[in-house]
Amino acid sequence: LVHREPDAFAPGLAKSLSNLAIRLNAAGRSDEALTATREATEVYRYLARMNPDVFTPGLAKSLGVLAVELGETGKQHEVLAAAQEAIGLYRPLADDDPSRYASELATALRTLSIGMNDLKRDDEAVSAAREVVSIYRYLARTDGDYLPDLAESLHDLATYLPPTGNRPEALATIREATEIRRELARHDPGSFIIDLARSLDVCATILDWCGQPEQAARIRQELNAVASQIEAEGNGRD
Repeated sequence: LVHREPDAFAPGLAKSLSNLAIRLNAAGRSDEALTATREATEVYRYLARMNPDVFTPGLAKSLGVLAVELGETGKQHEVLAAAQEAIGLYRPLADDDPSRYASELATALRTLSIGMNDLKRDDEAVSAAREVVSIYRYLARTDGDYLPDLAESLHDLATYLPPTGNRPEALATIREATEIRRELARHDPGSFIIDLARSLDVCATILDWCGQPEQAARIRQELNAVASQIEAEGNGRD
């Protein structure tokens, strides 16, 4: 059907392949999911050539998913290519409609930063991570639902900075992530306390790196208290 009438049936095929990939991933069949996502991406690529206004967002989304799946299967160099292509498509979309596409651009940039970090391309990882922070900071100004994303992007950036030697930025960044997560955990500990523990742990490590052992010790005391709270809540659910 697709070969006889591609304009009529290719959109349905692309969507079906994307849905198949989701189900295969849920079943733990990552290699088969990757194959389905690759095929979906090529169908969207064809559609975007024929009708870019309608199908470029679908191609960008499929490339973003492909980049994540490639990372999960260890194909790091392919991650960069897919993520960079997705970013190139999302930039003009986000410029025209930031409320719809800025977060999608941030997601693709985060995938790129993770891939760069995995390949020890430290400066490039930091550059991408800084842009993610900038986007989520912009979004969080008017929509508090993006505060968890802002905190996660700050946490990521703080972990990428030490290899570059930028101690002041690393410390300021993880402190901001930690403060946001303190506030989030205060209002909803069930959802955010584990993330707070993660940032406290990184904060203590960076404080040690910055030659501030007394502050690091205080943060570790807070981390121990948070860990006890997590354990108590876990026992309460058993």
